[in-house]
Amino acid sequence: PSLGLFLFETFTSLLCIVSLSGQKNVTAESGRNVTLTCQARKNIQTVEWRRADLGDEYVFLYRDERKTSVHQHPCFKDRVDLKDKQMKDGDVSLILNNVTINDTGTYECRVVEKGTIGLKLISIITLSVVPPGDFFTLFKSLCDMVCCHKKMDMLSNKTQAECAKMENVSHHYTTSPN
Repeated sequence: PSLGLFLFETFTSLLCIVSLSGQKNVTAESGRNVTLTCQARKNIQTVEWRRADLGDEYVFLYRDERKTSVHQHPCFKDRVDLKDKQMKDGDVSLILNNVTINDTGTYECRVVEKGTIGLKLISIITLSVVPPGDFFTLFKSLCDMVCCHKKMDMLSNKTQAECAKMENVSHHYTTSPN
């Protein structure tokens, strides 16, 4: 009945929900580095990370055996790189350094494998960035993803009650005047 057990149950349930939904949700603290995961097959020719709200500009692009920044959105220049530059075993995860609130959004990872034509969507990740030290916002986002999800039966009754309590506390915390 400890907070540690509650967080473990929440995290475990979150992983189940994320894998069931096909999309991933990541919450990060402003100023931190974040890895957006994307796993493709081997023999990758092109990797493209985009955010829909950026129009024609991309977050990261690797093609012709090198990264390019010709049409990269200026906010991401010198802040993004592949986790594994050799893309061993198809790992095309993106590291986003020093995240800010402006990095909040939905990211798409697409690849072209050698011998194929056209970009193939591999991963969709929704990133939420919260102010540093804002425990209640960070925790509330976990509760939103877990407690308000249709798969409530994956959590124990005690965990649901704890989550509801935390939602009430965080709501009070975020709406109370200073």
